[in-house]
Parts: sequence; C-alpha cells; structure tokens
Amino acid sequence: MSADREAFKRELDATGYVLIPGVLSPEVTTQHVERLNGVYRDLTARHAQVYPGGLGTSERLILNLHNKSEAFIDLIDHPVVLPLIAHLLMTGSYRNSEPFIVTQFSARDPHKGAGGQQLHIDSRFPGPPYALMGLALWLMNDFTPESGATRLVPGSHRRTEYPADGSTYPD
Repeated sequence: MSADREAFKRELDATGYVLIPGVLSPEVTTQHVERLNGVYRDLTARHAQVYPGGLGTSERLILNLHNKSEAFIDLIDHPVVLPLIAHLLMTGSYRNSEPFIVTQFSARDPHKGAGGQQLHIDSRFPGPPYALMGLALWLMNDFTPESGATRLVPGSHRRTEYPADGSTYPD
C-alpha cells in the first residue's frame, strides 16, 4: 500500500486531485447511505426550513456529520485518505509538519437534473504556493453530470485566477 500511497501523492501534487476506487466496500457504502438518509429524515422533520434544499439550493445537505453519528468519524481519519490530506496540507508548513484541523464535515446530495454549479475554487484564494484547504469526497451514489457530480479541472490548483462566470472550459 505504501507504493500506492506515494503514487497517490504524486498524482495529487500534479493534478490537484486523486481518484482512489474501492476505498469503501459496497457494504460499508450502503450502510453510510442508509445512515445519511436516516439523519436527513430526522433533521428534516425537526428543522424543515433548514435542511430541504440546503442553503437555498436544490440539494440535500447535512452539516457537521461528526455530531450526527460516530460512524462517520471513520471517514475523517480513514487510513488511506488521511495521509493524503496530511501530505497536501502539511506541505509548505513549518518543517512540513504543522497540524491541521477539520473545519467542515458535511454530506451533499444534489437532486438529479439540478444542473451544475458555476465553476469555482473551493479555497476562495487562487494561486497560493501551498494548499490552504483539502477536500475528501466520498462518492456514495452515482456520480454523473446528470446527478450533479463535482467537476475537476486537472492542474487548476495552480491557476492564479478565478474561473470566468458562465464560461465553459475544454479541460
């Protein structure tokens, strides 16, 4: 696995992302999806004005998963993913060893046919010399353009400008 880990780090450095198939078994994925659906049903029943549609969008959104079930904690410190996030966020820090913190842990489920988001930079700051944030996306449902899948632009982590509003990019 350490050879894979080094290859994953190189891919992460080069493209800004790495895809790792099969990290969760189908059984574990199904358990998490069922757990998320249950949490969402409970939150919707208690806070109907907040959770259906997320923050005014056409998606289901659950914030602060670590407060909803201890089972989700395994996704934060997963032995395959956490070292990659550490590599990303510690590179460039003092002695490449400064600790980092989790600031958001949420589940997002876009509605089919809702359309794509404006191409954007999640860090809110284009062109930093080192990563300011990292995302781990756990794909637990079909990930297609029709289902609102995240679009990735290889190498965009090195771009120094924001994507133009309403533009389509070939890459």
